[in-house]
Amino acid sequence: MLIQQLKRLLRWWNPRQTVTYKDDPVLSDALEDPYATIVIQLREDGDFAVSMDFARTSATAADVTATMLHMIHSGIMIEYFIEALKLWAQDEEGQKFAFQIIKDWKAMHDKENKLTEKQHQLAIDPSEVFGLKHLKAQ
Repeated sequence: MLIQQLKRLLRWWNPRQTVTYKDDPVLSDALEDPYATIVIQLREDGDFAVSMDFARTSATAADVTATMLHMIHSGIMIEYFIEALKLWAQDEEGQKFAFQIIKDWKAMHDKENKLTEKQHQLAIDPSEVFGLKHLKAQ
């Protein structure tokens, strides 16, 4: 079903013009007059493609796009992606699929954070190297 929805979304996409989804029930509440569209296509073998289309290239559009990409990269958009999954998952099969996505996403996040924490742990306490242990006790 997700692949069908992605295909439905992509059939409207034309890289030479602004994308409008007004006729598509999946995106009927999409923004009016968007200056940009970012599409992420996924395959089950893990391959993916990212495409962008810009109708306007103002300094403000560049700033807003940079902010949005930063928000996606830094995890600030998590709630939006989760909400999109909830809106998509209308039946039991969709809900199970969305739950599995969130569960796997969280596991990857937790694993990454655990690795990052280990990278930041010091091998030796600096106070031990410089004989400053006695200063900590005081």
